[in-house]
Amino acid sequence: MKMNWERAMKMNPELIKKTKCEKFKRGLVMWNCAVFVCLIVLLLYAGHAHAECGLSDERIAAYTERMAGVSEMILTTLRDHNVDERFIWLAAVESGGRFDAESDAGAVGLWQLTGATSTHYGCPANKRKEPKCSTLAAVRYIRKLSLRFSSNWDIIVAYNMGGSNYRRLGKPTNEARNLANIVTCLMENVEWIKRE
Repeated sequence: MKMNWERAMKMNPELIKKTKCEKFKRGLVMWNCAVFVCLIVLLLYAGHAHAECGLSDERIAAYTERMAGVSEMILTTLRDHNVDERFIWLAAVESGGRFDAESDAGAVGLWQLTGATSTHYGCPANKRKEPKCSTLAAVRYIRKLSLRFSSNWDIIVAYNMGGSNYRRLGKPTNEARNLANIVTCLMENVEWIKRE
């Protein structure tokens, strides 16, 4: 003989309490597991975005820490010139966030500007290691490039190679391509963390 669930509950009220409690516990455990899985996926995705860009979390943290104290000035300068704020990653990757960085090609400072480019955009060559001066010149240069090139990737390649060199050659150098791939990946996947 089949017994009706409601009838069984009326006959044994303790069964109702026990059943509801067990269902609640099962639901809570399932909910906690779902939340835990979501958190793991988010953490893996965040780490994956950095790894996909070719940089570790430690390296990104080092960039943002080295640029502490000037990142707000850089972001403000980018905004004031109607340039995408995410171009802050260009300075971080070009110089490793170091004001005193010098390349074999003669590029100097946070934005790795050559003497001619720096001077052309308003920062004397001997002041390229000064963040404010080099940032203003770099942002003016990026702004000009953004009028000639439509994608951030092309702007970064042209920034690295020189706009006229990029147009003349018609393709990026390996160095410029790698830089553009890393910076655009960071621009699209990683939010800048201010450490003022």
